Amino acid sequence: MTEISTKPCSISSETILIVDDDPSNLTILEALLKNEGYKVHKALNGYMALLSVLKTKPDLILLDIMMPVIDGFEVCRQLKNDKTTQNIPIIFLSALNDLNNKITAFSIGGVDYIIKPFQKQEVLARVQTHTTLCRLQKDLKNQNIQLHQKIIELKHTKEALSSERANLEIRVKERTKELDIYRKIVSSSNNFLAFLDTDYRYQCINETYLKHFKLHDKDITGKTPAVLFGQEVFNTIIKPNLDLCLSGQQVNYQFKNILSNGSYQVMDVFMRPYKDEDLQVTGCVVSARDITEQRQYEDMINQAYLELDQIFNSAGDGMYLIDKNFSIIRANSAFYKMWNFQKNQVLGKKCYELFSYNICQTSQCHFKKILSGEERLEFDYSAIIENGLKKFFSMTAAPFRDTHDTIQGIVVNVKDVTQKIASEKQEKIREQQMIQTEKLAAIGVLSAGIAHEINNPNGVIMLNVPMLFTYWKGIVPILNRHMELKGDFKSGNTLYSKLIERVPYLFEQTLESSVRIKKIVSELKDFARQDVLEMTEVNINKVLKAAVGLVSNKIKNTTNRFKVCYEKDSSLVKGNFQRLEQVFINILINACESLTNKNQGIFVNISSDKKKNTVKIQIQDQGAGIKTEDMHNLFNPFFTTKRDIGGTGLGLSVSHSIITEHRGTMTLESVPEQATVCTITLPLINQTINQEPCEQGAI
Repeated sequence: MTEISTKPCSISSETILIVDDDPSNLTILEALLKNEGYKVHKALNGYMALLSVLKTKPDLILLDIMMPVIDGFEVCRQLKNDKTTQNIPIIFLSALNDLNNKITAFSIGGVDYIIKPFQKQEVLARVQTHTTLCRLQKDLKNQNIQLHQKIIELKHTKEALSSERANLEIRVKERTKELDIYRKIVSSSNNFLAFLDTDYRYQCINETYLKHFKLHDKDITGKTPAVLFGQEVFNTIIKPNLDLCLSGQQVNYQFKNILSNGSYQVMDVFMRPYKDEDLQVTGCVVSARDITEQRQYEDMINQAYLELDQIFNSAGDGMYLIDKNFSIIRANSAFYKMWNFQKNQVLGKKCYELFSYNICQTSQCHFKKILSGEERLEFDYSAIIENGLKKFFSMTAAPFRDTHDTIQGIVVNVKDVTQKIASEKQEKIREQQMIQTEKLAAIGVLSAGIAHEINNPNGVIMLNVPMLFTYWKGIVPILNRHMELKGDFKSGNTLYSKLIERVPYLFEQTLESSVRIKKIVSELKDFARQDVLEMTEVNINKVLKAAVGLVSNKIKNTTNRFKVCYEKDSSLVKGNFQRLEQVFINILINACESLTNKNQGIFVNISSDKKKNTVKIQIQDQGAGIKTEDMHNLFNPFFTTKRDIGGTGLGLSVSHSIITEHRGTMTLESVPEQATVCTITLPLINQTINQEPCEQGAI
């Protein structure tokens, strides 16, 4: 018996699927087949085999019969019932040697049957036989398909040739008919049509051309355009364009032809190269038309557009146009200047991208209303320009329409009303100031008139209350003795045991209220005082030291951190010692009342500016600060943030008035919850810039 070699003579590309529930068989067969160059996939049962076939599409299957769940026969049946796998050859491997199993194997689609235990040479021989047979069958099938396709192609070619011959005859007839139509079109066309050869000579020309120049065909055929337009026009305009056309390019140009009567004619000329069957350019087809009237209309339109553009750009108000998609398509010079925009920042942008209207892209959009039929809308808009300046604008929007009265977009007029609004606001402020001045004058007259009437009875109260309290203390022992003997008793519906606690508080409260009345009247008199102050030479160091001395107890009870930096030399100003002292006292008291604990400090500094010839007094506290919204009201009469502790709102107003009378300035700066700085600047009558060492806590 001839032995089959186990060494492959060539590398095979077939894929073999081995299905066996015995791993040792799988290992032996895998090694055997891989050694012959086959690609091998394995499956331990029928279920895995079916999944592997769907995934790998093997060229041949070695299939064991006796397997759990799904046996080899059932796997074969399922594969043969599937059109995509029914042509895969299956070789059964089984220890079953009886005839019935072999018959079953072949009847359900198996191509071979190998008995276990198997011989390696037998397995290789049968696998090679069936893979070769399968490959040959596939090749034969493909050749049959190709042969069938070739027959069909030949049949179609024959039919196509017959059809093409018939179509060619039809096209010849149609072409002949088309040529007749073209001749009629060329003959009746209002355009000047001509054919020139490579020597620039007319070979064909239509009736319109001939009639316009009052020529016959024989007068122009074989001649160049120089005959009609002159040698100069031909050499400088027509010939260079003919050369371009004869080089294979399409050419379109316009030129002005001066006629013999002195008028002119504008011609629009289109040239196209004419090519023969070999695609060689043999001439040039020329079509020209008289556009003189059209050019005149265009010049008129351009002039009107230029005038309109000049009017548009010379308008003082800003103007811009938006289309129906809300894109800005045009804007004038005033608009760009007004908004500090460049053209590339505006044109093509959506209006809501540029201006950020709050109601854009909603049903309340002004421009949407215009596109929906509103004829005119006016509205206001404010914006922060790039340089940080806030501007106010009055805007008017109206539709612009085409010749069919269809809305094509919106024209918007923008008027800068910033200055107008500022003027109106300033005027309103002036009116309010006049009203306030009149009110303050009325307060001054009123306070001057009633101060005496209030002070007299209030003085009696301040005098009598301490006396009454002394009397009360004198009769208390008698009343106490009476209560010990007779028991508690009522006076004015109140038990004496309650009165003895209540009455001292009532005396104290009455006296404090009287003192407060005196303070209010005094501040009203100071506020309304119209008399001219007696101005003398005043040493600022001494004024401040006097003020600090007067409020030293309050400072000691308020803070552990108090520091004053006086100037070494005298800083003399022209002023009133008592009035300036009143200002410093008021500010120091305010500073004390702003502190929330004794660790917060108050710092006072005096410094002179030689160049400006001024002295500056700064009083800083580390207290609660002032709310931002209250800052602009601080110098207004009767405005106070301390009404709950008896503030009248006149202290800062009076202080500000006093500093103003001294030709100085008073400002307040504050950071809420951090610090407040009051700065007073007064003019010097001498120049001193030396400073004393600071006095920390020295009061």
